[in-house]
Amino acid sequence: MEPWKIKRELRRLRQQLQAIPELFYEPLLCRWHDARREHRLQVTSGGAPAQNKVAIYLVYQPSGLSLSTLLTCDHLKAQGYAPMVVSNSPVDQASRTRLLPRVWRLLERPNFGYDFGGYRDGLWLLQRWAVRPRCLILMNDSIWFPARKNDQTIASMESMAADFCGVLKLGDDHAVTTRRRRPAFLGSFFLMFKEKALQSDAFVNFWEQYRCTSNKYKTIRRGERGISAAMIAAGMSWGSVFDKAAFQAQVRSMGKDALHQLLTEIVITNPDLDSSRRQLLQTEFIAMENLSAATRSRIIEIVLEATGRNNIFSSAPINLLRDHKLPFIKKATDVPNHLALKRLVRTLDERPSDLSMPSVVEQELRALVARHG
Repeated sequence: MEPWKIKRELRRLRQQLQAIPELFYEPLLCRWHDARREHRLQVTSGGAPAQNKVAIYLVYQPSGLSLSTLLTCDHLKAQGYAPMVVSNSPVDQASRTRLLPRVWRLLERPNFGYDFGGYRDGLWLLQRWAVRPRCLILMNDSIWFPARKNDQTIASMESMAADFCGVLKLGDDHAVTTRRRRPAFLGSFFLMFKEKALQSDAFVNFWEQYRCTSNKYKTIRRGERGISAAMIAAGMSWGSVFDKAAFQAQVRSMGKDALHQLLTEIVITNPDLDSSRRQLLQTEFIAMENLSAATRSRIIEIVLEATGRNNIFSSAPINLLRDHKLPFIKKATDVPNHLALKRLVRTLDERPSDLSMPSVVEQELRALVARHG
């Protein structure tokens, strides 16, 4: 096993061990927070008008808000949303001055419960203010969004015949819950709920019963996977801008040149699989007019195995942004995603028109890659 995978598993084990005592004190912390919530939440009105569409945008940037955060707020506002920024850290005065004209509300809160803790407090405030949006976005700053100029993702999601939707579907549509395969769910870094979903008992009950945790893995299980499971179990229709099946279908239908390009571009962390990729790229098939059926099958097998081992964005970032118009870039610095970010920088150097990236996003992407080597 690669060293980075060992470290990841050790972190996961540590979180799982921490979950044992948390069973006893977490409910007390949650009740303590709720009892004092009115005094622990600091709300400031911004210059953006109220709308019948609200975006709760969770950020955690204790060193000051990034320029891409302002870009996101401007984009949400331009799409007809009232941005409600929920910050899990205090916002400094310089950031506050830049931010407030762009948002409807700014909520500053303690860093308790990760993104779902912030979503929950934001929804609690909407209820107290008797604000009932016809459309609600929940998103966080673990992504750059929009990652492409003139992005139309929000309009596309609004037009979907779905009660709730996301930008990315994860998991397996046909899986049962096992250690290796999990039922499909939507990435909680960007979710949209329409009026039927917002008014449903499933949505209301989920947030009323949700138990905040500052354990990352429990937040993923209870929050990210839990919200999708609750809405699907209640019969809500759902959809996503992108899922792995769309990528797999594209790969299987690709011609020789497109397959060659994808094989060159994908990020492979497994040494044996990368060795197979390199051997194929060095063979004469690249210069041939047609591929043999066996060679074509092997290329597709390598691509699908590579994208199946890690998050699909970490494996095929160029293809997803260029061909599938994926609207976001993950900021994570784990080994697979960091390699993906480095691949994006290389493409920006060689073929910037392939990505059509906002300058602010490009600058922050380059800076993140430079910091982490």
